[in-house]
Amino acid sequence: MATAKDRFHLEAQLINLSDAATAQNSPCPFGTFGIIFDGKLISHHPISNTRFVNILEKIIKNV
Repeated sequence: MATAKDRFHLEAQLINLSDAATAQNSPCPFGTFGIIFDGKLISHHPISNTRFVNILEKIIKNV
């Protein structure tokens, strides 16, 4: 979350999927974990900080 804020000036939100209904209504089809940017799933599993930076730089470059 610090990288999102410090490097990309993004305010990250952590959402706890505390029950089945919340997981079923999440924007991530996998229901357990997801990193979503601008309404799009960019990862469905935990990734390294380096990988996160690479993905976001590529997305921002194409905007």
